[in-house]
Amino acid sequence: MASSSTTQEPSSSSAPSPKRNFDVFLSFRGKDTQYGFTDHLFVSMEGKGIHTFRDDKLERGEEIGQELLGTIEGSIFSIIVFSESYADSKWCLEELTKIMDCRKERSQTFLPVFYHADPSDVGKQTGSFGKGFAKHETTVNKEKVERWRAAMAEATNLGGWHVVKDKGYKSKSIQEIIDFILERLKPKFLPIEEHIVGMRFRLKKLKSMLQIHLGDIYVIGICGFGGIGKTTIAKMAYNDILCQFNEAIELFSWHAFKQDVPKEDYMNLAKRMANYARGHPLALKVLGSSFYGKTMDECESELDKLKKCLKKEVNDLLRVSFDGLDDFEKDVFLYIACFFIWTDKDFVLKILDSCNLCETIGILVLQDRCLITIVNNGVQMHDLIQQMDWTIVHEKDPRDPSKLSRLWDPNDIHNAFLAKKMKNIETISLDLSRSKEMRFTLEVFSNMKNMSAKMKNLRLLKVYYSAHHNQTRKEDKICLPIDFEFPQNLRYFHWEGLEFFPSNLQGQNLVPLNLKSSNIIELWEGIRCMLQDLPNLKFLDLSDSQQLMKIPKFTTMQNLERLNLQVRMHGSMKCLKTLDLTCTPIKKIPNIIGCLGALETLKLLGCLKFQKFPKMHGSMKCLKTLDLTCTPIKKLSNIIGCLGALEFLPLLFCFNLEKLPKFQSNMGSLVSLNLVNSAIKDLPSSIGHLNQLSELKLQGYKNLTSLPSSFYKLKSLGDCNLTGCSNLEAIPKIMEDMEHQLSLDNCGNLETLPNNIGQLTRLDTLSLVYCQKLHKLLDTLRRLHCCLTTLDIRGCNLSEEAILGDL
Repeated sequence: MASSSTTQEPSSSSAPSPKRNFDVFLSFRGKDTQYGFTDHLFVSMEGKGIHTFRDDKLERGEEIGQELLGTIEGSIFSIIVFSESYADSKWCLEELTKIMDCRKERSQTFLPVFYHADPSDVGKQTGSFGKGFAKHETTVNKEKVERWRAAMAEATNLGGWHVVKDKGYKSKSIQEIIDFILERLKPKFLPIEEHIVGMRFRLKKLKSMLQIHLGDIYVIGICGFGGIGKTTIAKMAYNDILCQFNEAIELFSWHAFKQDVPKEDYMNLAKRMANYARGHPLALKVLGSSFYGKTMDECESELDKLKKCLKKEVNDLLRVSFDGLDDFEKDVFLYIACFFIWTDKDFVLKILDSCNLCETIGILVLQDRCLITIVNNGVQMHDLIQQMDWTIVHEKDPRDPSKLSRLWDPNDIHNAFLAKKMKNIETISLDLSRSKEMRFTLEVFSNMKNMSAKMKNLRLLKVYYSAHHNQTRKEDKICLPIDFEFPQNLRYFHWEGLEFFPSNLQGQNLVPLNLKSSNIIELWEGIRCMLQDLPNLKFLDLSDSQQLMKIPKFTTMQNLERLNLQVRMHGSMKCLKTLDLTCTPIKKIPNIIGCLGALETLKLLGCLKFQKFPKMHGSMKCLKTLDLTCTPIKKLSNIIGCLGALEFLPLLFCFNLEKLPKFQSNMGSLVSLNLVNSAIKDLPSSIGHLNQLSELKLQGYKNLTSLPSSFYKLKSLGDCNLTGCSNLEAIPKIMEDMEHQLSLDNCGNLETLPNNIGQLTRLDTLSLVYCQKLHKLLDTLRRLHCCLTTLDIRGCNLSEEAILGDL
């Protein structure tokens, strides 16, 4: 059989040195972004055929090896992700310096990304970057540090992408980076192993099936078991026909201008058209032909028209896939296209399920027909397919939006509200940042306040600000009428910037409730009875609600899965004092809860799925009550031992909790520690720091054999209950200031009382019921005759002589 040699990329007239092994070298600080932004960027670039190197597998030392230096030199592009601790790493700074050298000496293209880092801090080396350099100046020679500083200053002068925390979608920046690189990369051949045998005939047959000369679109499946050569023949076919295709702008240009590049004045227009078509070959051909021979003004007018109405030839072709769906699948498709693009797939499935749609099957069918794609678990759709969907929705009545089933265009929504006729509406998605020319004022929504009966089909309602307008404008915040009504079938309520909560919201069927960036002070305040029962609520978003002071009990939210209290880097819920999650199925609380500076009460009582306390950011300096009663929590965060304002710590019936945190010396406010029926094995010696502890409940503490010697330091202890500590053998010295009661009932192994018990002259109750190994009472008990009012020795094996009759 004939052999087929590897198809090589044509070489240039002068061979580059070193060899170009990678398109992109990716530099980043591992602990900041390795499993988040950087990973998404890497996967997305590789998915687009951009061969990328990331240095997460090499052994790191003080100096960069020649292998890595060669990799940097051999890359066409370099991307540095500047994160907050980037300057802490000498390794990263060495990479930065080498990249800047390659930019000057080898004309390498450098792309900076400022991820949750202020470009000004990077350039001026202030903030966390200044701290990083200050640390290096004590261990690294001055000349090297100065080179690092100069390289970083140079890097920030080149522009780049600024990914701000909690502002906008990271995917937007990633897509822009990919588009920038692809626009500058020429098509390249895929690598194929040498000595491939028996493929030439199969390749010829495959190419004949493609029928490239006809200009149509074909999909060919290559089937076979693993290792038979499916991927290899696909790569060979790709390499063989690669040079026959132009890029998107070039394809558009051939049909619009009859040449391979756009006319000079039309380059920006061509780029916008290529972006609009998203690489769809037929769309580029049809749209290019429609622009042929037209002036710039005519082209601009045509583009505006396209944004509203898809070309018939393109629409008809795309429509074939839609028309092949059954009614149920079409419904799922329309919901996604009009409401859920760029939304987490699992979240979408739960909402669709609440609408009685068999969501999983529908999603799979739409994927199989290439109507949607799932990227990083997000639901995505080609822009042209989405526009085709909008065309389908408008077919009902293109001139009267009040008769449509789904609304997303601000103008259509505005007109439908004013028309007071919305009986067919199922979804409303209003991006207020797109309505610059038209404010959705109180008067507009007032026209809807009595339309609940007419909107009986409304299931999904979203009023928000897009990624381009993350700051809610004060003038756009909407005050709904007090008697504003919503329909009972509402499943999804998302309203950003709400001034107060509507009093007539029907909550029985709600799955997500999103009140992001609201000015609400107390949740549910003034709400009538319909919010007393939220059996289906799974997601509650109160992020950036900076005026929120009080959240009521969550006992009616039996299915709550996620609570978002996220705050912006420079903001906080500075007023929130109470968070009561009692008896909810919540599994975890966000790390950011530590930044709720005014929080005084956190209740997780009866949260049967809550197993782990988060590593909190912040100090929770005002927290007075932390209630973890009846939770399966296994370990407490060490920060709990540092809560200086904490007064009450109930840990009753925490059957999985075996260890307490170390109590710090600032824990002087704790007055009550309740460990009834917990699984804790030993009390820490640091318990002696709790100098204000007045109540210690240890009933049923069966693992306890002894008390720490620091126990005597609890000078404020007034009520110590050790009932049922059946393995407790002895009690150490107790502070003389102890008052009220000491309960030792059912301490079956207790043989003696503390020697100084006669000095507890403020003790009024001593209970020793069924302490069966206690055979003798100390004579010093006689000293308590002036204060002790109750001595209970029932069930003790005391001889008659051992009982102090004069007591």
